[in-house]
Amino acid sequence: MLICTALGDEQAMSQKDMEKLDGMFQGYYLNPQPDIVAEMIRLGDGMAKAIGDDGMVGVEQPFIGFFSEIFRANPDRLQEWDKAINSLSSKKFKDFLSGALFIADTPQARKILQEDAKKTAYLKKRYGNVEQPPKILDRKALSPADLDMCWGAFFGSGNRDYVKKVMKCALTIEGDGVIDLSAYAARWSVIANADRHPIVAEVMNSLLKEASDAEFRLFTEVMPGELREQLLEDDVRKRVEELKVPLPDAAGRKRTSTTQHEPKPLPPKGAAVDYSMSKSFKKLYDEAKYTHKEYHDGNGKVVIGKLKVEGQDDIEGVASKAVFAENGIFVAPLYAGRTLRFVKHGYEPLDVELPKYSDDSIPGIDLDLGEQILRRLPDAKTVDIQFDLELPPDVPQAQVELWTGDLPSTFNDDGYDGRAPIHAFATKALSAGGNVAFSGLTPMNYQLRITAPECIYFSKAFDTAKDKELGTIKLQKTRLATFQIAKFVQSSSWKEMKVPVDGKTELTFADKPDQFGQYDGFRLTYKDETHLGAFFIHWPNFFDDYGEMTQEKFLELEKMNNLPTPRTTKGETILEVGHLYRFRCKSRKTDLLLQFTKME
Repeated sequence: MLICTALGDEQAMSQKDMEKLDGMFQGYYLNPQPDIVAEMIRLGDGMAKAIGDDGMVGVEQPFIGFFSEIFRANPDRLQEWDKAINSLSSKKFKDFLSGALFIADTPQARKILQEDAKKTAYLKKRYGNVEQPPKILDRKALSPADLDMCWGAFFGSGNRDYVKKVMKCALTIEGDGVIDLSAYAARWSVIANADRHPIVAEVMNSLLKEASDAEFRLFTEVMPGELREQLLEDDVRKRVEELKVPLPDAAGRKRTSTTQHEPKPLPPKGAAVDYSMSKSFKKLYDEAKYTHKEYHDGNGKVVIGKLKVEGQDDIEGVASKAVFAENGIFVAPLYAGRTLRFVKHGYEPLDVELPKYSDDSIPGIDLDLGEQILRRLPDAKTVDIQFDLELPPDVPQAQVELWTGDLPSTFNDDGYDGRAPIHAFATKALSAGGNVAFSGLTPMNYQLRITAPECIYFSKAFDTAKDKELGTIKLQKTRLATFQIAKFVQSSSWKEMKVPVDGKTELTFADKPDQFGQYDGFRLTYKDETHLGAFFIHWPNFFDDYGEMTQEKFLELEKMNNLPTPRTTKGETILEVGHLYRFRCKSRKTDLLLQFTKME
């Protein structure tokens, strides 16, 4: 439920009325009845009184999207409904409905707003520019708040374009090492609403049929098995099976291990290894035992062995999350249910998969694999990939590189065992765009990197076991973004910063480095001509979006203690030109104002 919240007996609105409002909200598009809108406005006012202003923040965008569609579809009823709005006791809910009139953008709605100074005052605080209402369907990038507005607009109209907009966001592939919180939220919201609304399921299936393998996997791998059976059409479900999309774990997260039910058999133990011949083995082994005990709570094993590579005398080019001592001897703490993988381009991957409760089936702490050999991959098992590369007209050349990709987590937590070493092995210099192909690849994770003069660096992770066609890749010219930054407690002192948006640089705002020599900053990713993605690695953090607002206006409202209620996102946000943001991260003692002034 989007708006149904449990209430205590002492509150002004009954649980029954709350559920009634939620049912009317989510079912309106199935049977539009303008005659019930006045009652919905009354119930919304009761809800606002019951849960207070803080509780209403989470339903602002769904309400605005919902009522904007109803107001747009029924211009002849606006005068009647405006009288009901003016009689409400909740200023917060009145403001929401003023926002809905603004977004509706009909002649009748504009007339009502022009004649009511209080409504106009709210719009200036909330949106800044009251002449041009935002068009959510025209936006190339969506924030989590935009997703809520899309769902509200869909429930108020039944317009499938809003569902398609959210679904396309859900199919967004994040850049290497970047979590796109909008895309993540979009996936879960589509799945949740598809479970209740057949139209959403229909749109979801339609776009999944058109999705690339990478997009398809990204979406379906967070969908539990029972929902795959209920919601996916037969041909879509068949594609899930063909691509061997793993099930999420019990917490709903996608699995990085290939172990779903029964793991692969362990590699047969090879020739015995004399670990005492290695000077560094004992130290590495002791560290692994400590991890096994303290971080894995004794679940899993300490995997030891020696790796040899067919056709060479060393292990050069091998990627693994194991730690290597001399002569290929390795040690790795491996959590139960996880996979330790050894890969090298042109070679058969070697996987060590533990059962989920490995302590019951393998005695002791150690799993000694003895001597293992990474063997060359027969030509018949190699795979080819291709894509089309489009360069800007004035860019004469580009360089395409293929690297080994990241590997599954070996820890109980995906975030703490670090990255495996990655290796470049194929480079192509192109004098123009066109079709690019690589052959003889191993079925494993790879990373594609593309650079060109004065262009935004492109990086894409993919799995050749599933993704053969990477579609069309369009390089974008480097942009120059301009920001104004100030400390929140000293917001009269602003500093201008110009940052090239090339896929590698950060907007660094820290005055001095931390204990590791790192300067805090935002990782910026290009979205379109007026939007950038901003990601901050430390948690928890918050981005407060005050909309289009000048610095002078902010200072004026701050002095009067009359700042508008911002839209708040966590972890990553979409920065829009002209908008002013407050960024907060308690763990880094950071509280600053950020205005994205222009991008050239």
